[in-house]
Amino acid sequence: DLQDRASRFSQEGKIAPLSNLKNSKVWLFHGTKDNTVVAQVSDVLYQQYVNWSGSDNVSYVQDKDFAHLFPTLDSGTDCAESLTPFIGNCSYDAAGAMFGFLFTNLQARSPAIKGQLIELDQQKLGGQTADTLANTGYAYIPSSCAQGEVCSLHISFHGCNQNAQSVGTQYAEKTGINNWADSNHMVVLYPQTKNSTFMPLNPQGCWDWWGYADADYATQKGQQISAVRQIALALKQLPLN
Repeated sequence: DLQDRASRFSQEGKIAPLSNLKNSKVWLFHGTKDNTVVAQVSDVLYQQYVNWSGSDNVSYVQDKDFAHLFPTLDSGTDCAESLTPFIGNCSYDAAGAMFGFLFTNLQARSPAIKGQLIELDQQKLGGQTADTLANTGYAYIPSSCAQGEVCSLHISFHGCNQNAQSVGTQYAEKTGINNWADSNHMVVLYPQTKNSTFMPLNPQGCWDWWGYADADYATQKGQQISAVRQIALALKQLPLN
């Protein structure tokens, strides 16, 4: 059903042509102790991406005995338990495994972070479609980028219960993503949701993957993805030092 719906959205111009996904790299991770998302869901997602991108372009890591969290080399909580901030001290560099598969000519991980995490006014930069986003988002700026070097942009969406309202800046600082960004001339945008206990109901600060913000959440007209796009485009105009 989801495959058919995506095809229909593509035909109607609500998302880009699915053919654009051919040969796109996809990295998936599912811990064997993940009791939040059942493995069958990730298995089917893997097959869905294989259908679109080809088996050689999809990496599916599913042999690590980790809970529902972001695995890191040395930050976070016990890797076998899914506890706030849902970042695990697993002796496993998930950020490195991800970037290593997605990109060629990747430079080694920077052992120490040298850049700066800056605050962004999401309401100002995101415009009217940013209503369900927090007032403040973040971006990590490597020193080379701040000094004027041309850099790429990576957007990292936090998980449920991982927004700044719930865990502060831990997701934006502790996953290891910034270490790789430092040595690979990559700005990292960390957009932020906000918790809500009334309509639109979003008590765990999740991104809109079921339609709490608007009915177009899964298309290019979705409010949240439109706001994040505006914020990403605005980064080009901001002083980053």
